[in-house]
Parts: sequence; structure tokens; C-alpha cells
Amino acid sequence: MSSEGHLQGPLSTTSSTGSELVLLPLEAAIHYLEILTNLVVDTFKFKNGEDAPDLLKVITEPFTKLIIQLDKKVIQQIAMSDAAAQNKSLVMIWCKTITRVTQMSITIPSPDNCISPSHCQTNGIQTWTIQNVTHMENIAKCQHIVMNFSLPDLAAGIILLAVSLLVIC
Repeated sequence: MSSEGHLQGPLSTTSSTGSELVLLPLEAAIHYLEILTNLVVDTFKFKNGEDAPDLLKVITEPFTKLIIQLDKKVIQQIAMSDAAAQNKSLVMIWCKTITRVTQMSITIPSPDNCISPSHCQTNGIQTWTIQNVTHMENIAKCQHIVMNFSLPDLAAGIILLAVSLLVIC
């Protein structure tokens, strides 16, 4: 017991604010927690069945995109054992790109390499043809925290792991 005659410690039942005396009867009378929860769930616009989004993903994805964005194409290339992807960064740099297809005149070794004779031209020395060439144009950089630092993937991953462990603990 304290000097004022109140019990203290783990078995103490005194409340400093008395908020439960107000909130519990209020919940019993109008079910405000149920109404509030329904409003929050309705804002996520969930679907039923197979098209229903993963609840945790719906909540965490916007925050995750503020921290880091990974290039899914590079991840797929690595999974398919593409040797060219081994030296690419997993951290996405360009979030908005445009792919343009244009026709260009290219030199080919000989007229035998022509797909269609109507598209090939020769001057006796060189042979060229018209071919579709795809060009990707970067428009806008990503806006995530990791983008602001020029860190290699390993360093960014270790820092994110350490911060995550600190937040969990």
C-alpha cells in the first residue's frame, strides 16, 4: 500500500482516466467499434472469391513502396538463370518508361540474309534492310527512400534488415 492508502502493483484495479467507464457502455449501446471497423474495411474495396486482395498486402504495400521498390523483371530474369541479369540492380530506378518501336535501316552481311526481297536494297558492296527496332525511354525516376542513396543492393538490403529487426524488437 502507498502512503495514500491505494493499492499499487500488478493487482491494482484503479484507473487513471476512467475512459473504460465511458467507452464500454458506449460500445454496448451503439456498437461504435463494429461501425468503425466496417467503415475501414469498406474503404479497401475488397472483392470476394479469387480476386480478393490479400488484406496485409493492401495495408502494407503503399508504405513499402515509399521505402523500396524492386524491379520484378530483373527478379524474373534471375529466376530464369539469365546471365545478363546477374549484374543488374534489384532496386528499381525508373518507375515510368515508354517503349517505342521504330523502323530503321540496318546493314546485313549479304542478300541471302533478307527476310523479304522487297525490303532489301544493295549497292553491290553493302546490303541493307528495314527492321523494327525497340527502344525503351526512361521518363520518371522512382520516389522511394532507397533511391535517395546510391547504395549497392547488398548494403541497402542489410540496412533494411537491421531497421526491420529494430522495429520488430
